[in-house]
Amino acid sequence: MDCRTAQFFLALGRLREAELDEADAQALATHLAGCPVCGPQAEAEKAFDRQLAQVMQDVAIPKSLPHRLHEQVARYRRRRWLAYAGMITAAAALLLGVWLGIQWRHHYRPVPDLDLLHDQVLVEVVNPRPEKLLEWLHRNDIDVPPPPQFNYALLRHYYITRFQGKPVPLLLFAHGNRQARVYLLSDQHFDLNGLRAGQQQGSGVNLAVQFHPSDHHVAYVIVYEGDSLADFLVGDEPPAT
Repeated sequence: MDCRTAQFFLALGRLREAELDEADAQALATHLAGCPVCGPQAEAEKAFDRQLAQVMQDVAIPKSLPHRLHEQVARYRRRRWLAYAGMITAAAALLLGVWLGIQWRHHYRPVPDLDLLHDQVLVEVVNPRPEKLLEWLHRNDIDVPPPPQFNYALLRHYYITRFQGKPVPLLLFAHGNRQARVYLLSDQHFDLNGLRAGQQQGSGVNLAVQFHPSDHHVAYVIVYEGDSLADFLVGDEPPAT
């Protein structure tokens, strides 16, 4: 065994003596016995280890040290469990809040507000004021301008309906005993590229498609009664856009 290997095994044997097998330990001992460098170094290190061990043994251990160590460990465990308990409590409170919110939404039953219903019907049906139409659209988060070519003196009703699963504003115009329903479509909800402006004749009920004159993101699908749509168009000024 050379000095380099001996130095390696010497350090390994000092730190982890049990990990040296019998053959390596015997070779190391033989080298240390005959080497003028490694042998004295090994003896000096062993002497230092013995002195350090003796000093450590001579230090008096306070009788209260084990008790204090146990207290420190117990305190640490209590803090850890309190932290875990706090996290579990917070998570449980959050889940309970979510569950209560879901239950409230499913089971909450408001008292019918008859005054609100009366005012809504009055504004939207009995006396639909054209100047309130834009305000109504904005209140319902609908950014679609109403058709400017219609006679808004003939407006009788407006509300939200559903068309192909999408919320769509519907304006109802009346001229005599004939009606025209105007659906306000936006390219936010529909692909308007497939629509073509024009009219389709039917048996008593006709259909027309028109686009906003300056906003090509908006189209109007009109279902009307009678032979002509002209009676519903161009009259009083439409609501300002």
